[in-house]
Amino acid sequence: MTPEQHRGAFRAFVAGLLIDFDNYTRRGRVDFLHDLVGYRQIALWLTAEETVAMIQDLNRAIVPRLTNPPASDRVRRSFSPVLMPAGAGPWFRARRRGRDRW
Repeated sequence: MTPEQHRGAFRAFVAGLLIDFDNYTRRGRVDFLHDLVGYRQIALWLTAEETVAMIQDLNRAIVPRLTNPPASDRVRRSFSPVLMPAGAGPWFRARRRGRDRW
């Protein structure tokens, strides 16, 4: 895919998240704690090798659960990770050039 195609696909992905979240919050009863709803953005300083290891750890946790069949005590949940370099401002560009400050 071209960068523009990726931007379009990502916009569709984010739009889907917004629709799902709007649908959830418009229900009659919304209880984040009871429903185990959460969202976070976490910045991590990782080497490429550490990033690969983290992805492998997540896969080891997620993959065995992908084949869980529906059951009366199960709720279908959406888990939507996004992983990308954080920030593209002057500090990020300077850091990529090997300087600690802009």
